Amino acid sequence: MESSFDDEPDKRATEHDGPRRPGQRVRVKSGLLVGLEGVISRVDGDRLIIVVDFARQGVVIRISAHQVEVV
Repeated sequence: MESSFDDEPDKRATEHDGPRRPGQRVRVKSGLLVGLEGVISRVDGDRLIIVVDFARQGVVIRISAHQVEVV
């Protein structure tokens, strides 16, 4: 199951956010899923595919890079 959550589609990750790459652990910092942590599975331009453990199930989320921070 893949969901897309993006409450601010016009913002983009900035250079100081650093590169995002598969395997990095990230935390959602804005939007409906704020606070969830997961691991980047794939980078698709300025969008990330992250895998999170939600309700004891692995869930795949497509989210803008600006909405996450590396942990």
